[in-house]
Amino acid sequence: MGDPIRPHPKNVAGPFYVEHGCCTACDVPMQEAPNHFAYDDNHCYVCRQPQTTAETTDMIGTAWMAEFQCIRYRGSDPDILRRLAELELRGICDLEPAAHIKSVIRNHVQMTVAGKPTITTSQQLAGEFIDHLMAQNSEGRQFKTRPMQTLINASSLEFSWFDDHFYRIVFAAVRDSPSDWHIEYALNNDHGDRGVGNVIWNWLKRSKARFTSVRWYTDPDWRGSGVWQSTPW
Repeated sequence: MGDPIRPHPKNVAGPFYVEHGCCTACDVPMQEAPNHFAYDDNHCYVCRQPQTTAETTDMIGTAWMAEFQCIRYRGSDPDILRRLAELELRGICDLEPAAHIKSVIRNHVQMTVAGKPTITTSQQLAGEFIDHLMAQNSEGRQFKTRPMQTLINASSLEFSWFDDHFYRIVFAAVRDSPSDWHIEYALNNDHGDRGVGNVIWNWLKRSKARFTSVRWYTDPDWRGSGVWQSTPW
């Protein structure tokens, strides 16, 4: 048996915590959920537990992005355990999620676009996405895009944030609706598939007033049952 997992002593009471001695000061928690983490001598810890569904989603997303899985969950909420298991994060749960829960990737999202400028073409929506990517570029992360391709009522592009690992994303109008749009991305069957969903999620949540009625679907649900949830995980 390995050594028992010890929480950092400064973690506040509650279900999420950072494992003591695990942090590498990657700064992901401070970038993704700065209201919930703080540093103590280059070691992060949870300084505030999530209080809302949106904050819980941010915490789950941050746990997935933290490369060494130092952010852990010791709670028993069945919905949170399900979401972590679907993200292939069983290993960060102190209580084992139900065995029947399988990995899930939601690679379709439908939303309503409000406000100005009005979106009337898929090229405009794809252009806003590209502008968002370019605004996120920094020394630590460089988004790159390939030329946009335009079809009838749809536009596609490929983008990358790591070397030349490009992922294709399609923006399309929803039939018979002037303000509803659908985004789909192809699955490459690698770790980056979830990264694409995370990039789209960050774009949408940064402009909550612009993008409303957001619905995430798996590929089978989009094409069949119509079951959705308001977050990708």
